[in-house]
Amino acid sequence: MKVEFFNRLKRKEKPISILVGTLCVQVVFAFIISKTNIPDNILTHLMYLPIMVSAFVFDYRIGILSGIIAELLIDVLNPSPFGLTETSQLQASMLRAIYFSSAGLIIGLLKNLIIGDSHTKTETERSPSRYLFSSWDEFSAQVNSNLDSNQVMKFRSILIEVSNQNDLLATFGLDSVNKLNDEIILTIRRHFKNYQLLQIRLNTIGLVLFDIRQDINKLSVLLEEPIIINGIPLYCEISMGEASYPEGGQSTDEILKNSFLALNEAKKHQKPYQLYNPNLSNPEIPILLGQFQNAIRTNEIDFHYQPIVHADGRVCSLEALVRWNHPVKGLIPPDHFIPDLEFTRIANFLTYYSLETNLGRMEKLYQAGFNLDISLNISITNLFQVDFADRVNNLIRKHRFPPHHLALEITERGFLADDPQCKINLQSLIREGVKISIDDFGVGFTSISNFQNKDISAIKIDKSFVDDIHHNKGNQAIIKGIISIAQSSHILVIAEGMEKKEEQDKLLELGVDCLQGYYISKPLDFKNILKWLRNQNGNLPQVKK
Repeated sequence: MKVEFFNRLKRKEKPISILVGTLCVQVVFAFIISKTNIPDNILTHLMYLPIMVSAFVFDYRIGILSGIIAELLIDVLNPSPFGLTETSQLQASMLRAIYFSSAGLIIGLLKNLIIGDSHTKTETERSPSRYLFSSWDEFSAQVNSNLDSNQVMKFRSILIEVSNQNDLLATFGLDSVNKLNDEIILTIRRHFKNYQLLQIRLNTIGLVLFDIRQDINKLSVLLEEPIIINGIPLYCEISMGEASYPEGGQSTDEILKNSFLALNEAKKHQKPYQLYNPNLSNPEIPILLGQFQNAIRTNEIDFHYQPIVHADGRVCSLEALVRWNHPVKGLIPPDHFIPDLEFTRIANFLTYYSLETNLGRMEKLYQAGFNLDISLNISITNLFQVDFADRVNNLIRKHRFPPHHLALEITERGFLADDPQCKINLQSLIREGVKISIDDFGVGFTSISNFQNKDISAIKIDKSFVDDIHHNKGNQAIIKGIISIAQSSHILVIAEGMEKKEEQDKLLELGVDCLQGYYISKPLDFKNILKWLRNQNGNLPQVKK
């Protein structure tokens, strides 16, 4: 049953008029019979009619109330006992009140039972997912109509998404997924009241609760267990995002937008439910992503370079760090857009642009007498591309660049990805002579098995382990263990994010191979990194290879 709250608001006058009408009928019946020669017991039987109507139109409570009112009218307008001459008038009144109230109770309960069974049968026989839910536009029109009429109202908008629906479709087919959606909808109908269901998109249902006190968390608990479809237990990854009116937005468009913000936050952090709050809103990200490809074409994207030095002070490599010189916002740091860009196809444009730009610049460095490695960050999205390794190798040949001077940094997710194409790309690059390093080692997906991978040339210990390492005994023990294992596997250990001399001293004491951080140099543009290298030529000599 689809609940249309706003339509019921418009129809409220009709049930009230029925209640007033039945009370008037009772009064009229009692008055007419008291003034005519109609047998008294006729009044008793006629009074059952408005009682039954009240119980059926409303519920058993109104039916009982109508019965009590009927008895009071009889006592006021016709106080003489009728039909019960062997009892006193008080006993007769009590008996009539019991009969009338019982009639209202029985009719009301029978109505609930009959309608409830019919509703259950209908829902069982028909597929709930085939029902035509309201669209968000229809719902918005209803809301706006009521707001325009200054009706005070509150509601909660919850988006319910089956995040793994594509996997289920690919494995079990459309019929099973439709039945799964049916079960989810029936679960909603069994456990919520005063609601409206909206079709948002294929795998997303909108649930609008007008009774705002209902507990939405019980839905995620109910759907945690696998659902049996065609004898097979299916696990559905349910994510929910909520924004309420008026706290979560002042219009239906804003409510829907903020509901999606909450839903995305729930999915990002693997949470079943997220309530919207203003801190989730970052409207600038989609805009920046939309501008990024054009920023590459217009050379707004540039690179700064941070040196990496050996423990003995020799400069061995430069890491290229992307920067965005936005024409309006100025210099945008990478952490403002890279995390959202990394898992999109835009990452491919950035990687090829980075290779083209930085391999060309390294030629100028070599001409200036600096024989260094260049370290570039790539995304796991790159490794999924069929032609990724071929394109990288072609760029290396185009610039006549020594492959062993190129180090590609990737997070551990790339090494743990169980995808044949990722492995093919990595192996092709390694055969060419390209070095592969693990970036941000120690956070997220760290696995000791990576030390058994002979294709890894270096690991970069994350900055979170380096901060105040001279005070943190726990991190000292962790880094010391990592260094010990890495050395036995002939893997270079680089500590990044070093900002203090005390950190450098402790890291050298622990045995790291290379250092990187603001204490050595902050990232510099290409012109200034050349100056820095020339100034450091006597103090931090370059590596000769």
